[in-house]
Amino acid sequence: TLHSTTRNYPQSYDGYWEALIYSKSISDSTYIAKIYRKLGTLYSIFRREEKAIRHYELSLKVARDFIKEPKKRHKSINDTYYILASHHREQGNYGLAEKYLDSCRIMYNKLSNNNYAFLDAEQGYIYNHLAKYDDALNLLLPHENYFKYTYPEYLVMFYSFLGDIYFGKSDYYNGELYYIKALELSNKYQSHSNYVPKIYQKLGDLYFKINKKELAYKNLQLSKDLSEQLFGLRSTNNSDILEIKDAFRIENEKQKKLIENAKLNRLEQQQKTMFFRNVALTVSILSLILVSGIIVWYLHKRRKSEKQDFLTRQKLSTEKNAEILALKKRELTSSTLQLIQKDELILDIKNTLYHLSN
Repeated sequence: TLHSTTRNYPQSYDGYWEALIYSKSISDSTYIAKIYRKLGTLYSIFRREEKAIRHYELSLKVARDFIKEPKKRHKSINDTYYILASHHREQGNYGLAEKYLDSCRIMYNKLSNNNYAFLDAEQGYIYNHLAKYDDALNLLLPHENYFKYTYPEYLVMFYSFLGDIYFGKSDYYNGELYYIKALELSNKYQSHSNYVPKIYQKLGDLYFKINKKELAYKNLQLSKDLSEQLFGLRSTNNSDILEIKDAFRIENEKQKKLIENAKLNRLEQQQKTMFFRNVALTVSILSLILVSGIIVWYLHKRRKSEKQDFLTRQKLSTEKNAEILALKKRELTSSTLQLIQKDELILDIKNTLYHLSN
């Protein structure tokens, strides 16, 4: 803001864009909306109508969509409405300017703001353009002290319009008085430098009216020189400065996007490599788990089979031993019976021989 009010528009432009980038990086919607509004004003100063309106609309969109706190949102919207009213007033769209002032009054009610000094001043400037000079004075003069003690730098613009009104009323004395006051305050506060060439021009026109031709030529020449310095094609600082800087900024943004895309591509490639590496590792681990599972299952099955075979052989051996034992028992029984029979036969023979001997 300092640079934009002290003729250093290139630095102001750079400063706004740097601030915008920083504000976006920290997601500060209040400042993003404010910076869009300031950029719109800068484009408006250089008569870049479409870009000015686009940035004002961006400011409104950010405020409406992203500023959550109602008071901050209403204030941001009000500030942009006010700038739009001023912009359209300067473009000669007085009806549209008044509509934005009405919107400001609605915002003032939401903000509980009862000080209408700035809104009345803008309405007074519109009345001046519509040649309603008395209506303009009735609105403006009651607020002079307020601006004098609260916003003295704003009096550059305020006194410039009072000069216009008195000039329009053919009150050349007061017209000259207020134009000179406006120039003195601009020099004192280094403020509203973009108004200075216009003030010198209007002061020159006033001097022509009262036949002070030497002063008229002097002020008109000052107006021309300052206009050339601030906005003219011969200005080394400002010749198509916004277009050049826009092109430079856009090219820088393209380069940054290319670098970011390259970084993103590398990151994506690394992520893909990491993904396939993880897949391969996962497959290897799963394969190892599967093979290990198969081996464990095989060993378990083999052990179970061997155990079963052992039990079977043990059972067969037990059965065989049982059969052998039974056979031996039968053989023993048979031998025993034979011995008994043999003993009985011998006894019978002994008894027979005994009987025969008697």
